[in-house]
Amino acid sequence: MKRIGFYPGTFDPLHDGHLAFVRAAVETCALDDVYFMPESKPSMKPHASPIEVRLREIAKAIEPFSHLHTLSGLATTFRVENTLAYLRHIDPAASRYMLVGSDTFLGMPSWDNIVELLLSFTIIVGQRDTQTIAEVQAAQLILGQIAPSPVHIIRTSKSHLSSTAIRQNKKGL
Repeated sequence: MKRIGFYPGTFDPLHDGHLAFVRAAVETCALDDVYFMPESKPSMKPHASPIEVRLREIAKAIEPFSHLHTLSGLATTFRVENTLAYLRHIDPAASRYMLVGSDTFLGMPSWDNIVELLLSFTIIVGQRDTQTIAEVQAAQLILGQIAPSPVHIIRTSKSHLSSTAIRQNKKGL
């Protein structure tokens, strides 16, 4: 059975931390394909670079990898209720995996329609330096009480990288 990963986010900019996480997820979970899903109008980042710029950056970075793709135009921001049905149609027989950073994972217990997501996807968490493993495991326990879903926690040598820090460095802050 094919294994497909979906990675929603802002990717402003896409950096080596994102790519290291995806490579580790592909290896750890034997993923056949991963789809980056950049949000065109991220609700938490109203000053994000234009989606066209971010899509070009992602396309350039993933060009050498035939198993990495982009999905865009699904919705302005990722929401379970407006995205999940579409993702199920990409390959209905495939096993589905949702890739998220640990910062996003900590907020997942409060998401609308989280049960539907947990019953439909295995979650792969990219452990970031800004969250402790104890925090991630606590969120994992809460989500496990909401609905059973396998969770894989991955830490890479690039987990210290942050799009926010990269943007601030570009501005000279």
